[in-house]
Amino acid sequence: FGSSFSPHSWDCAAAWSSVPHPAMDPNMLAQMSNREREHVTNSLNELQVQSMMDTYNGLVERCFGECVQHFRTKNLDGTEEDCLRTCVSKSLSFTQRLQQRFAEKNMQKMGN
Repeated sequence: FGSSFSPHSWDCAAAWSSVPHPAMDPNMLAQMSNREREHVTNSLNELQVQSMMDTYNGLVERCFGECVQHFRTKNLDGTEEDCLRTCVSKSLSFTQRLQQRFAEKNMQKMGN
């Protein structure tokens, strides 16, 4: 993170793109009209963006609350930086694992 760490310097989109997302059954989409497909696609995109923002905001709130202890300077001290690095890493690992499990369960449902 370095002393210039900020939530805005963390590339949330890149981190989120590495998380597998469950897919919709292609057969369902094939049975829809173009207008219905467009509506479903837009709705899913909005949900994905909202989910990404909720995850990011939760991560920032949780890690900031847990790690930032002093407001005497505008820079983080070494302990705060280490704590933030660990918190973000663990949170991302947990989120990725949870998404992976969700996708696996979703695929099992589609297979049965």
